[in-house]
Amino acid sequence: MKLSALNAGIVGVNVIVFSKGLLGCSIFSYNTAVVAFSITVVVMSIAAFFYGNYRLLFIHSIKDGFTMDQLKEPEDYVQALESYRNRLTFLKEINQAISQIERILRKKEVLDGVLYQNLKESAEDFNGLSQVVLDTNNLMYENIKKILCRLAIFDEAEYNKLKAAGKAKGGEQNNSYYAQYQLYQQHILYVKDLLEKNETILLEFDNLLIEVSKLGEQGGRGIAGLDSIKGTVIAMKKLRQGEDDISDLEQKYEK
Repeated sequence: MKLSALNAGIVGVNVIVFSKGLLGCSIFSYNTAVVAFSITVVVMSIAAFFYGNYRLLFIHSIKDGFTMDQLKEPEDYVQALESYRNRLTFLKEINQAISQIERILRKKEVLDGVLYQNLKESAEDFNGLSQVVLDTNNLMYENIKKILCRLAIFDEAEYNKLKAAGKAKGGEQNNSYYAQYQLYQQHILYVKDLLEKNETILLEFDNLLIEVSKLGEQGGRGIAGLDSIKGTVIAMKKLRQGEDDISDLEQKYEK
């Protein structure tokens, strides 16, 4: 119905604007203002057609169809995040999460190459560090899943009503209003906190990349002799100790 309404609306606007029996505008008119208006209508119609149909056919179908179990590849996570772009409250956070995925893909690719070049003669060291990198990489995607859970249960329409009510009454609200509003604020802070944890993960990737790259500069010394690398590895492992509990409500959306 939305798809039909969108395209019928675009056609209807163009009929009204360009029909000789109605407005009778034309891009070939001798009137400069009419030409400018006609071109604007044509350009806006084309933009509305492609963007509107894309949103309705692809973005919403992703949102309605994906499950957490289907999130396997980085592209799956990006598509799932894209499906929530209509949550304007989280638009900045969604863009940041997508950027984090793109950044960790680049960092992991470079780090894997540097690890292989500098540790290929030591299978134990190579496998050990590779596993740390993989575990830390997976932790970031676990955080993205938690963000998606919060986006799924966040009622933006209700949140906007609460914000509007708060402004209308000058902040003087009852306990029920305050409790509801604080709950939504906790959702927002939780998402921001997960993104901050992901930034820490990305920073540790950078630290490890720098330290591993120094191996080649030091004549291929082993990991055991580099306290800086051991410290970074320990820091990456500790990232997994801060696991957050997910509420029962969130667990309903994990499947």
